[in-house]
Amino acid sequence: MRLLGQGGAAPVLRELGELLLPSRCALCTRILPVQPRRSPPTPRDLLCRECRGAGWSPPAPPVGADLGGELRIAQLGAHSGALRDLILRAKWAGAEELIPPLGAWLAERCVLTWGSPCPVDAVVPIPRSLGRRLRLGRPLSETLALAVAQRLRRPCRALLRRSGGPPQVGLDREARRRAPFRALRARTGRGWRGERLLLVDDVLTTGTTLRAAEAILRAGGARSVHIAVLASSPSDGPEERGGDGPEEGRGAEAGAEGSAQAFTATT
Repeated sequence: MRLLGQGGAAPVLRELGELLLPSRCALCTRILPVQPRRSPPTPRDLLCRECRGAGWSPPAPPVGADLGGELRIAQLGAHSGALRDLILRAKWAGAEELIPPLGAWLAERCVLTWGSPCPVDAVVPIPRSLGRRLRLGRPLSETLALAVAQRLRRPCRALLRRSGGPPQVGLDREARRRAPFRALRARTGRGWRGERLLLVDDVLTTGTTLRAAEAILRAGGARSVHIAVLASSPSDGPEERGGDGPEEGRGAEAGAEGSAQAFTATT
């Protein structure tokens, strides 16, 4: 325990708080060892050794390859293991404390992918339809985009809107490509001609929505469009990330309590 003369009372109070209310693993709730606070937290600050496992899941195959030769994508890894569990907890289990570090890690991955300073002028989230927003609140894509924008020190701009449509949850890749995706439109009165834009979403499965969003932004005069997602779905099986309804979300939330694999402190 530090003396008050060495850094004041704040470090002492922080360590006392750790003793009374210890930090717990975001996945299994084991108590974490007391360690210095870092900003943003690293996986070591959020997960126990068992849940971090042997390392990140390797990036999924280049799912975005069919989105167009000029489309640039940054991602943390495959939608599996501990990364998948963290995304599901942030999306459905109300673990809002996970969003800032996830956003910071994704912003850092953007810098690693495209260089520093990151060559974007604004961050644009994939939106949720008004009906689902009223029923479910803000989507993870929007809160994630805000965290990415804050880390990159760029504005976050709501340039797109979305009308309702049938859920795509539970469909495999081919069925999602055939199904009509929820219509995206540009918001009126918001120009972005000549800007370099970064589209942010949580999980990329087929790229249908991101491809539509990229086309809208380019048609409006965007100089370039980059894409950042937390993860890409690594299989051709049904969509696993939950859906846009409470019933679907509960299944995804339950899945977040499952396996905790492959997570390393690379940031």
